Amino acid sequence: MRGVNEKGWVLLFTLAVLLGVSLLVWAAVQFYFGAQQRYRLDADRQWALQAAETALAAAEARIVREKLADEAALARFGENCPNGLCLPGRTAVWLRECGRRPCLETWGVKVAVRGKTAKPPRYLIEYLGTQDEAEIFRITVRAWGAHPNTAVTLQSHAAWE
Repeated sequence: MRGVNEKGWVLLFTLAVLLGVSLLVWAAVQFYFGAQQRYRLDADRQWALQAAETALAAAEARIVREKLADEAALARFGENCPNGLCLPGRTAVWLRECGRRPCLETWGVKVAVRGKTAKPPRYLIEYLGTQDEAEIFRITVRAWGAHPNTAVTLQSHAAWE
């Protein structure tokens, strides 16, 4: 009767090894899905950045196309950002609230982009005044990725002589 002296150590050892292997598999699966999620979020952020750069280029082209530095055009700028043309106020234009939403989302000019975005990118052009005989504008752009919580905000200054 050999089995009489054995106290179940083999069974405990086998269970411990099985538990260790299970933990390793669980950790590997968590790492894999975490890496996959990080990749998707980064790709979405890159897409939002690309959409924001497209909107920034559209705003810069509008300054040139509509000759916004001319005196007649400067009269179109206002506190409430009509057609995306803003005058500076006490609060930065990208932080201002218009009702329950940021003014950038309410009054910002929409830009069409290819691909899937939660919302179309928007821009505001803010007239900052004259410096060294050039009209200075600040362009603020916000774009979203496919997920509405992924947003990129860009700013640029443009000078027009």
